[in-house]
Amino acid sequence: MTLAQIISFAFDVIRYILLAWIILSWIPLKPGNVFYTIKMQLNRFMRPIMAPFRKILPPMGGISFAPILLFFALDFIRDFLVNAVR
Repeated sequence: MTLAQIISFAFDVIRYILLAWIILSWIPLKPGNVFYTIKMQLNRFMRPIMAPFRKILPPMGGISFAPILLFFALDFIRDFLVNAVR
């Protein structure tokens, strides 16, 4: 496995974590539920990553579009790093 493939894989993992975090954010969960625990762990991981994007694009009408911006940023950074390694 090349370094470019490892970088691409790592960014894919972050994208899937982001997608799971988005989906779980739509579901109201109560403490004690196993998915609640997963949601809280994802929150601990994603909140610091999302903070700069929420400053750029704050929630509008209760809906945050910052995760979409993060998807684009992850693609851009991944492509940049993969091309730099090659």
